[in-house]
Amino acid sequence: MFSRKKEKVTETDKPAKMGRPRFEIDYKKLKDLCGLQCTVTECAVILGCSRETLNDRLRQDYEEAKQEAEAMGTEIPHHLANGWVDFFDKFSALGKVSLRRAQFKNAIEHNNAMMQKWLGVQMLEQKERFDHSSEDGTMTPAKSINEMTIEELKAEARARGLPETIFDN
Repeated sequence: MFSRKKEKVTETDKPAKMGRPRFEIDYKKLKDLCGLQCTVTECAVILGCSRETLNDRLRQDYEEAKQEAEAMGTEIPHHLANGWVDFFDKFSALGKVSLRRAQFKNAIEHNNAMMQKWLGVQMLEQKERFDHSSEDGTMTPAKSINEMTIEELKAEARARGLPETIFDN
């Protein structure tokens, strides 16, 4: 009979894990892409993975961060809890704030009447007035805000109970 000595197996003797290496997310790049309102597909393409991989990795990173936070007694990073949805909600808002800031700057500092009108319609629920007394009976817009003089704008402001100083430079 043959007797065989049992040899001690070390870590280096174990077979290597099979499969692809774990995909690591470049979180700075992903935050920047969300700020630009990129879709999950666009972000995945730029990061070099599939949509599913990106979403799975966000969830896995959340689970790992949650366990670590619980062990250390620190705050859990909730912006990863539901994968892409939560991450995008948090970091796309920063891009929207930047865009809004640029729109206001353009409207006010550059006296861009079109941007002022658009912001008024979007944020203040202002509407174009129509002159119903046209000769042919059709509804035609009253004078456009872009066509009004400063005096006409001030008169309009007074009629609406607004301070006419809003049109002073």
